[in-house]
Amino acid sequence: MMIDHSIIKQLPSPLPFCHSHASGTNGIYVTSGIVSLKDNTTGLNVGVYSNSKNSEYTHSVKEQFKSIVYQLELIGSNIGIDKDNIRNHIIESRIFIVDLKKYFTDFNDEYKSWMNGLTSFPARTTIGVYSLPSNVVIEACFVIAQ
Repeated sequence: MMIDHSIIKQLPSPLPFCHSHASGTNGIYVTSGIVSLKDNTTGLNVGVYSNSKNSEYTHSVKEQFKSIVYQLELIGSNIGIDKDNIRNHIIESRIFIVDLKKYFTDFNDEYKSWMNGLTSFPARTTIGVYSLPSNVVIEACFVIAQ
């Protein structure tokens, strides 16, 4: 069995962290966990804002999720899925959220907006976690089919 470990040139290299952006075989791919990209201006991830002392953060779940979707579209394009059609290729979404009580509703509203127009939906698991890398509050991974 041949397994494809995809590295997407348009995204930061995951190699220092010993993983690929996605791995798959026989047309089924699993992405690694995706968090929002770094903002080159602030040095923080998209959707993460610091106060002047840089010790407390505020978050835009909407902006973080849009950055995750953008990266998923690039991964999909790399394996032959049109970015505008990626939602129809998702088998499962796994969502990790820091402070579910605070951020779940905002996330769910954005997810519903992204899924707007579909009549059937992929399986989804949403998990509350203590923390995530880079001060983000949302991370997602997906199982997608070509």
